[in-house]
Amino acid sequence: MVVTWVVALGLIVFAQVATRNMKAIPEGAQNFWEWMVESLHNFLDGIIGHHLVHKTFWFFATIFIFILFSNWVGLIPGFGTVGWGHQTEHGFEVQDPLFRGANADLNMTLAMALIFFLCWIVWAFQEVGPIGFLLHLFAPKGDTTGFLKVLMVVVFFAVGCLEIV
Repeated sequence: MVVTWVVALGLIVFAQVATRNMKAIPEGAQNFWEWMVESLHNFLDGIIGHHLVHKTFWFFATIFIFILFSNWVGLIPGFGTVGWGHQTEHGFEVQDPLFRGANADLNMTLAMALIFFLCWIVWAFQEVGPIGFLLHLFAPKGDTTGFLKVLMVVVFFAVGCLEIV
């Protein structure tokens, strides 16, 4: 939790410093920040389209930047290797590290996954409605006829059930 707060505080401070004196031709920290945000925007625009990027960019950019910097901070020497433990025949074994990477904890990854899942359901319902949502999950894709159509209905229904689970 400490690492999470340190990373979040560091990102807030860095964003404030980078955007304090905005210039038309960016340099230094402003240049890096604008490059990162614009690259993410263009990347997502190519994947999910302009309409959805306009609606969801705030979430995807925030989570991506937070996870990226959390993982980078976890690479600093001492993370996960300095802490409390005991001596073994193979040397000192750390059982309770003083600092761990933010994403090394299952609680953090589970919380992020659940929040994204909730947002995805809301955005999907807004975009295609409840019928379109159910059709996307359970309806067969493509043009098939006869026995293959029946087989595809069964397969895609099973796949939809798996996606829900």
